[in-house]
Amino acid sequence: CQVQLRKLNTAIKDGFQSVIDYWPDSPEAVKSAYLIAETYKDMGQALNAKKAYARVIETYPEDVVAVRSKRDLLELARKENDEKKILAILNDLTFDTKRTSDSSDYCVQSSRELTHFHFDRANYPEAIKALETTYKESSLTRAIYEISRGPIHELTGNATKKIAGEKMADLVINQIMAEIPTLTDDKAKDQARGYYYWIAEVHRYARRRGEEYKTFQQMEKLFGADDGLLDHFADWYRGHGKNDQARAMYARFENQINGQRKIAYLWQIEKKWDEAIAVYEGLEKLDGDRANDYRWSIADCHRYANRLREAIASYRLSDKYPNCLYAMASCHRALKEYQPALEFYAQVITAYPDSGASARFEMAETYEQMGKQENAIRNYQQVCRDYPRSSQASRAHAHLQTKYKINVTLGGAKED
Repeated sequence: CQVQLRKLNTAIKDGFQSVIDYWPDSPEAVKSAYLIAETYKDMGQALNAKKAYARVIETYPEDVVAVRSKRDLLELARKENDEKKILAILNDLTFDTKRTSDSSDYCVQSSRELTHFHFDRANYPEAIKALETTYKESSLTRAIYEISRGPIHELTGNATKKIAGEKMADLVINQIMAEIPTLTDDKAKDQARGYYYWIAEVHRYARRRGEEYKTFQQMEKLFGADDGLLDHFADWYRGHGKNDQARAMYARFENQINGQRKIAYLWQIEKKWDEAIAVYEGLEKLDGDRANDYRWSIADCHRYANRLREAIASYRLSDKYPNCLYAMASCHRALKEYQPALEFYAQVITAYPDSGASARFEMAETYEQMGKQENAIRNYQQVCRDYPRSSQASRAHAHLQTKYKINVTLGGAKED
C-alpha cells in the first residue's frame, strides 16, 4: 500500500525491512528482500538497488528471487550500456544458474538473449554454445534460424561487417542443410520444403536476393511449383519492381481466385484502375460468394480514380451497410453535392443507431463545408448531448471550444 501511495522510503524502512527483522525465516522475508531492491530500482536509485539485489542473491541463492534479481540487474546494466556486465549476467543465467520449474523460463530467455548478443558480434561458436543449453537437434536449428536473421541483416548492411555477416549466414544455412531429410515420402518432402524456405529467407536477410531466387528455382525442380512457391516468386519480382513477372506468377496459381485477387490488388497498387476493375468484374462471375466484396473494390477503384459518379453507382450496388452510405456521402461531398450527403448520414442515424455519433459528426462537418455555421454548431452540440462517451463527442467538444468559443458539457447543456 505504501508503494502504491508512492511512499517508497517508508515502504522500505517500515514495511519490507520490518518483515525481514521480525520474521527473518519466513517466505515473506524472502519476498520483502527482493521488493526492497525492486523499490530502489523503481525510485531510480540504481546504486542502492544493485546493493540490495546483491544481498538477495547472496542470501537466497537457491530461491527464484535470486534469478529475478539477476534479471533486474541485467535491466540496469542495459540502461547503463555496460556491455561487460550484460555478458557476465547472461553467462551466469545461461550456464551457471540451476534450472528449476520456477527459474527455467528466465534461464531460457537469457540463453536466447546471450545467443543474440553473440550473433550481433558475428561470434557464431559462442552463440551456438548458449543455445545448446536450451535446445537440441531440430529445435536447435529452428532457434538458430529464428535468432540469427536480424543480426545477419544488420551485419551485412554494415560495410565493415558485411563479410562477417555473410560468413555467419553461410554457417546458418549449413546448419539448416544438415537437417534436410532424404525425399522418400510426402512427409519428408514437406519437411524439406520448409527448410528450403528457411534457407531462402536467410539469403534474403543477408541481402543476397539472387541466391534467394536460386533457392526458389531449386525448390521448383525438387517439389514442383505450388501456389506457395509461386507466391514467393511473385514477392521476389515485386521486390525488384518487376510487377508484370509477378502477375505472371499469380496467373499460374492453381487457386485461380486467389491468383486473380492478387493480380487485381497489384493493379491497384500501380493505380491502374481500369485494369483492376476488369479483374474484379471477372472475379464477380468466378467467385459469386464474394461478389459483394468485388463490387466494393470496383467502387473503390472508381473513387480513387476520381470518377465519383461511377463510384456512387457502384457503392449503391453494395449491401455493406452502413459503410456504403458513408462512402456515397463522402463522394457527394467531394462533388460539393451536400444535400444528398446529409440525407445519407440521416439514414445512418435512423437505421444504424450504433453509428449515430459518427454520422452526426459528419453532418456537422458537412454543414461547415456548406458555410452553414449555425447548423454545424447545433449538430456538434447534439453529438456532445446524445453520444457523450464517444470519441466523436470529445472531438466535437474540442472543436466547439477552439473554433466557436462555445463550451458544452458532454451529455448536458452549455457551460457558463
